Amino acid sequence: MARKIIALVSAGLLQVAALNAFGAASDCPRGNCTGDAKISDDVRTALFHDPQFAGDDGINVETRDGVVYLSGKVDTDAQRNDAETVVRRVPGVKRVVASLELRSNGQ
Repeated sequence: MARKIIALVSAGLLQVAALNAFGAASDCPRGNCTGDAKISDDVRTALFHDPQFAGDDGINVETRDGVVYLSGKVDTDAQRNDAETVVRRVPGVKRVVASLELRSNGQ
């Protein structure tokens, strides 16, 4: 019983830590922004909530005039393509320019 409680508390703390870390990377203080900053924030949120990118801080997001620029590293070609697909679904995104590199096995 005690192990279950410890496991649940630990899981909750990990979720809070992950959300706080994600929030620190946000361009929008408390979600109050518009334009490119909002698009970047929405893109980061979409990537964060996608199971294959959750907890991965290897993708950098920048938006200019509705064009989203992705840079950083992913594990596979499929992830590279999926990241672009996730981003295209975000409202306000006009185009995606992805410069995502593949991580080497040791990274």
